[in-house]
Amino acid sequence: MQPATSVSARMLLARRLRCLREQAALSVEDLAARAGISAKRLHGIESGGIDAHLDDLDRFAQVLGVAIDALFAGKCPDASGR
Repeated sequence: MQPATSVSARMLLARRLRCLREQAALSVEDLAARAGISAKRLHGIESGGIDAHLDDLDRFAQVLGVAIDALFAGKCPDASGR
């Protein structure tokens, strides 16, 4: 059984990664290909069902043009753009 903080961090990453990917106008397939992982793995990470490795985080950050900490920090605009 994993601590609750691990699940929370995983879900935070899932939401932020999806938000940043969508802001970059990339599909799951596009980001996965550019990051060198399968679309299935990326989908699992974005759904919070799969843990991301540090190497994954580094590649996501590079492709998205952000620092690794941006994958965990900040808010995404809601559907209204706020």
